[in-house]
Amino acid sequence: MNILEKEIEDLICDCLDRDVSILRKRGLTVYPYYIRQLELGSYGIADIVTFEKYGSTLYVKIFELKKEIIDTNTLVQAAKYAKGIDRMLKNYNIGNHGIVYSFALIGKTIQRNGDFVFLCDMLNIDLYTYSIDMEYGVIFNKECNFHHIKETTGKFNKKQKNYILKSFYGERYLDADENLIF
Repeated sequence: MNILEKEIEDLICDCLDRDVSILRKRGLTVYPYYIRQLELGSYGIADIVTFEKYGSTLYVKIFELKKEIIDTNTLVQAAKYAKGIDRMLKNYNIGNHGIVYSFALIGKTIQRNGDFVFLCDMLNIDLYTYSIDMEYGVIFNKECNFHHIKETTGKFNKKQKNYILKSFYGERYLDADENLIF
């Protein structure tokens, strides 16, 4: 069964209007306040932007919905919206104490070839695929922890390791041979 991008957007916004916990039960992380189809001038129109203020920091999550595949272009599009939102907020002197942006990219599938998925694992980017369940309706599946199939990890040389340890733990945690002491 296929679902339209607008239908996903309608579902998310209907749940935001009624009860945010419905979305959380379906697997989607959102902030409780939202703007739908936010016009950002030359930066485009964001599907859904959710936000909440904690302390003096404004947290903004930009949702970009795709009927089919989520890919690098989807991320670039969402980043462009973040720039537009940032410009708008600063014009109104909102967020002078800090704004944290994150992204939720939602689609039927995810581009898994190339480096796109690794970028998403390392930044504030949530990737979701959606599925349709006969009993529960639309379910959002958070996709994460991507790795190379034949993964190998590099090693720091001694100088690099010591530099990192000193910067993280400070001098007091290293012995005369520069080994970590606990």
